[in-house]
Amino acid sequence: IDALSRSWLGGESVRGVEILEPTGAKVGRLDELSSELSLLEAVQRKLSLGQTTIRGLSAVVVGDETGVNNLARAFEPTEPSTTGAAPLAVPFTGNIELADAHMTVKTPNTDPVVFDELAGTMRVEPEDRSLGVSLQGQSHQGDQTGKFTIKGQVSGLITDEGALSPQTAQGDLQADIADLPMDSVDAMLGLKGLLSALAGKAANLRIQASGTADLQDLKITADSPNIKAEISAQLNRDMFVLTQPASVHLSVN
Repeated sequence: IDALSRSWLGGESVRGVEILEPTGAKVGRLDELSSELSLLEAVQRKLSLGQTTIRGLSAVVVGDETGVNNLARAFEPTEPSTTGAAPLAVPFTGNIELADAHMTVKTPNTDPVVFDELAGTMRVEPEDRSLGVSLQGQSHQGDQTGKFTIKGQVSGLITDEGALSPQTAQGDLQADIADLPMDSVDAMLGLKGLLSALAGKAANLRIQASGTADLQDLKITADSPNIKAEISAQLNRDMFVLTQPASVHLSVN
């Protein structure tokens, strides 16, 4: 850490945080994290963050043949827990902004993928603890450049105590992805080139989803050199059911 600023009545900030593997190898860096939350409010557990900004987050994520990456190793506990994993919680309200972030992902047998101009927000409303998220950025792999935008709104996920309650959540999500490199998706899914051979070098996708944890309505539109598809379906627990005939056009060169 390069600098740390704390105040009982004012905001908090930290600058120059490095993310390291247990071996000491560098994984990433955070230029600055600032929050309107005061030290007194944190001690009193009055976790209204106000405006919190994460600026200049960068990382180089390197995966191996087993699917494990250095970022996961960096956040592994150094000692096994004797009490088990703590339940996930969001005990705060306020707005968190991500700005000027970038990440490089390296996996075996594929060109590195660079994500830059990453920016987003996560807001937990103090009145009803509804959650709003957004993320946008660019991807680069070889001569391919793509863009993506993700927006979502969820209600009923966070209780008044800050605990997560997926069974009562209801939300909407839309993702627009332009020129998604297919060989990167192949590598992440372990498909060994099958998807890129079928769809082509890159694809445009729009994914729209709404519903609850048990029942989601999905609409997927895909457009690539080899495939054009429109699919409307419901995901009911473990069942995927088409709600109308799917349209899939496949071109083979």
